[in-house]
Amino acid sequence: MIQVKRLKLLLVVASVVIVACGGSSSSPSTPTAPTRSASVPRILLGGQSSAFFLRSFLPEALDFTNIDASINVYLTNRDFAESARSTPLLAFVWWGGSADVEMSITEYAEKLRALIAIARSGNGELPIRIVEIPDFPVRANVREAQRQVGSDPRVEFIPTADLPWADAAGHLTTEGYQTVRDRLYKSLGR
Repeated sequence: MIQVKRLKLLLVVASVVIVACGGSSSSPSTPTAPTRSASVPRILLGGQSSAFFLRSFLPEALDFTNIDASINVYLTNRDFAESARSTPLLAFVWWGGSADVEMSITEYAEKLRALIAIARSGNGELPIRIVEIPDFPVRANVREAQRQVGSDPRVEFIPTADLPWADAAGHLTTEGYQTVRDRLYKSLGR
């Protein structure tokens, strides 16, 4: 009797797993994990810790965040370049620069434009969104470079100075990240 109940419970659990993985409980096929279609456009997301926290608000994000990475890491990242070249993209969103505060405005702007060229390697018309890093004096060069590049064709600068901070490092509150997401979507006509 106990073995029959265990067998019934096992069959119920197996049916739930099969249905959850995209099959049907009456199908004899092997269950497979659900996959996202390669043709569904994604948002290529790069940058540091603020981009890392933003990713949970962007379900279509193709995540290349790296909490402490300089822009130089992205300029040499083959996986990033291959994803930009081969993935259908809605946009490239960059929210980084805190690791690059020692760069001059000109140097950072040149590197950001080079990164944009990599992001556009699969689509020369790809919309680019640069999210403003927090307004600390030490980051003034990077912010100014972001603003300059943000005025380039098909590039848009997304301001954040008016949003609430959650900590002294310049990370936003949950509402702040939601507002950034909303500004990104609005800028992309979504």
